[in-house]
Amino acid sequence: MRQNPKESTFNCVLQCNNKPVRAVCYSPEKRTELQAVAASKNPVKLKNNKRASNDNQDVTITKFTKITTLNEKEVEFAYSEETFSASTGKPVSISSIPKLATEQLILIKTKVVKISGVKVQSTQFGQVQKQDVILPIRLPPLRSFFGENT
Repeated sequence: MRQNPKESTFNCVLQCNNKPVRAVCYSPEKRTELQAVAASKNPVKLKNNKRASNDNQDVTITKFTKITTLNEKEVEFAYSEETFSASTGKPVSISSIPKLATEQLILIKTKVVKISGVKVQSTQFGQVQKQDVILPIRLPPLRSFFGENT
């Protein structure tokens, strides 16, 4: 779960039967409840939530969303450790990336094959430094942002 420090919202990933989906929660009260069910790894059912009409079917959780714990026999799919690990910020394997939620923030460890020189680029937020990085990965194109820990 990742929290936006400017607002009382936070993002999380929900594992659904066919694929994981991104969720945003607008209720700080639900944070502890969602963290508890995530830690217990029990399946849950969400009622009174909103599903986006986009292809990703993003989920919106509000203070009116009811979270009910289910028995493992009530769901038709197995728990995915890859989805859980990626959502907690642990490094994920390259092969698991296609199985994760769209626009999910992940951490990977890999070698850098080639790195370009620094280019300065103007954006709506001011000037940023940009470098092209070649990684030894054979996957569909990924939109990536590489940040530096300071």
